[in-house]
Amino acid sequence: GEAGDNASTELFNQPNHVAIAANGDIYVSDGYGNARIVQFDADGHFIRIIAGVQGAQEGELQLPHGIALDSLGRLIVNDSDNKRISVFAADGRFLETWAYPSRGGLVVGPDDTVYVSDVNAAAVNILRNGELLDTIEVGIRPHGLAIDADGTLYVCDARRQKVVRITRQE
Repeated sequence: GEAGDNASTELFNQPNHVAIAANGDIYVSDGYGNARIVQFDADGHFIRIIAGVQGAQEGELQLPHGIALDSLGRLIVNDSDNKRISVFAADGRFLETWAYPSRGGLVVGPDDTVYVSDVNAAAVNILRNGELLDTIEVGIRPHGLAIDADGTLYVCDARRQKVVRITRQE
């Protein structure tokens, strides 16, 4: 019943996404009202706050909404209201931004391909190393994303109460 602010080590405001690192560390996106990612160890002990400053400068976030880790341990953050993706090192250092709208879901495939949805454009952008590879027009309001071991992408549309499956064409 009590909301945490950007400096709180024990309380969230409205957390909206979770990512788990290979070592068990837990990253929680706290983006509604706050502008941060909170990192915990596998036992739930606080490690650090990543970003934590609301804004549009490098290293600042404006509604972080999705988070994922790539094989290098980089934290890929869907910085929704800034219409970009912010990338942080495992130790929380800001690395770079990718200038692609990211208003929705975010998932990283096993080959480090990043899939990020843009609910306003009804599309999923496919990126690798910050470069756009392709855009899939999905015809729905793509929000949540998941990918399976075969590379099949699943896109959720809560507004229409459906999930769309997208498979690769060979």
